[in-house]
Amino acid sequence: MKNGILVLTVAVIILSVANLVLNKDDIYAHSNGVPSFECDECHSGAEDKNIEILLKGVPESYISNKTYSLSLEINSDVISEGEYAGGFALSVSGGKLIVEDRKNTQISENYLTHTIDGSKLREWKFKWVAPAQKGVGEVEFTIMAVAANGDYSPNGDVVGVETFKVKPKK
Repeated sequence: MKNGILVLTVAVIILSVANLVLNKDDIYAHSNGVPSFECDECHSGAEDKNIEILLKGVPESYISNKTYSLSLEINSDVISEGEYAGGFALSVSGGKLIVEDRKNTQISENYLTHTIDGSKLREWKFKWVAPAQKGVGEVEFTIMAVAANGDYSPNGDVVGVETFKVKPKK
């Protein structure tokens, strides 16, 4: 009886460890829960490195209810030595964010963010529909981005925050 319990216990431990190893991708993707602007609570250690956050395709001034194709790009001197290169969380104060590439981006809790596959990239494409109502005024895109070194840990990564503003066309 004791041998049977011992064998069962060892089997459960082996299966649990195997499950953790085989599903390691799930461990680091938003490991603090839903996307937020708290990336720097885990990712750190590369404070001496630079990060540049570019939001391409944002108009000088927006036309109400028009759809814009945008792309977010992260440039950094942090080199990814592994599979994972970066990530982001983006919010906008007006209008609507639309996922263009479901493999690499998603909307969660009103944030546009990367998927697990998307964390292998440093550039993502999406759409934004400008506010339909007149009088909304200036719209603010807030982005927190991570340039990861790809070592499967939060250490040695660099985090940056950038805000982009666009006013309505007069």
